[in-house]
Amino acid sequence: DHTSGTNSAPITGTAYSNLNGGWSGTQTISAAGQSSTCNHTWIVSGQTGAQFSGTWQSSGSCGQAGTFTATVTPTDAVSNFTVSVTVGASNNCTRISGDGKLTGTHSNGVMTLQTTETLRCSGMADTARSITLLMRKQ
Repeated sequence: DHTSGTNSAPITGTAYSNLNGGWSGTQTISAAGQSSTCNHTWIVSGQTGAQFSGTWQSSGSCGQAGTFTATVTPTDAVSNFTVSVTVGASNNCTRISGDGKLTGTHSNGVMTLQTTETLRCSGMADTARSITLLMRKQ
């Protein structure tokens, strides 16, 4: 029943990119002057606000699969991307530097994430390695 004047109400909110759906891409691991690349598929199925999670699987001789969790900001920075491996051989390694969490960006359906760490594996010298994930929304 308002007949004149102006009504206004302040509205605030935070928007996050919708990352749910299928992604495909590569994981490249470089260490000791060598590198290997595996093809991956990723399914983001559990985004709630800034938090997202899902499952992944590699193809071919890489033969691994697992789950992942991460955080995205309203400016599309991606952090705390943590990968859990549920299929594949265990090589008794311990991380002695780095936290194993990838960080990077999301832009126009492409995520680029990186981390560096040093591993100590039984029977081997400590190995510094760099991991890069490149994911494209399908």
